[in-house]
Amino acid sequence: MNEEQLPNGYPHHLVMSFESQQGEEILIRPILPADAARLQELHSRLSPESIYRRFFAHRPILSDNEARKLATLDYRLSLALVAARQVEPDQLVGVARFAPSPERSQSVEMAIVVNDAYQGHGIGRRLFQELARAASELGQHWMLVETQSDNKPMIDLAERAGYTTNTVYQTTMYQIWLDLTSPRPVSL
Repeated sequence: MNEEQLPNGYPHHLVMSFESQQGEEILIRPILPADAARLQELHSRLSPESIYRRFFAHRPILSDNEARKLATLDYRLSLALVAARQVEPDQLVGVARFAPSPERSQSVEMAIVVNDAYQGHGIGRRLFQELARAASELGQHWMLVETQSDNKPMIDLAERAGYTTNTVYQTTMYQIWLDLTSPRPVSL
């Protein structure tokens, strides 16, 4: 990407790549405003269950306005990381984001979704780890994962992320607070 196309404050240090569990090279980078259409395309490839797990509602279409809002961030208070295959960098396979949480000071709420065809490849786990690291670097002390009580993959991901957790069960939802100030050994 050309330097003059990048927004002010773009966190270059968060650009990285890794090898998925299937041996494929995956690029992770902060989202760009130009990714709005790519977010819509990713959304169109998600199963109804993945959409529901991410948005807590059935949302068959991601509107132009929603996609623009999700792709345009300040990189300080709100951040999103996108994942793409190195061989197809314009086709997103996942996105993880955080925004300020009104529930606690120095805390953020996070959300993540990975294309169904790439779930179980380690992409969600890596996005989660990099997002938590970025939040910690920005001075956040807590990261909230709010998920449905039957979303075992997300619950396991949060509980195995390498941070002390405090879990609150509310009816059909879990609130899992990760203490970003207390990393612990990761048990994968």
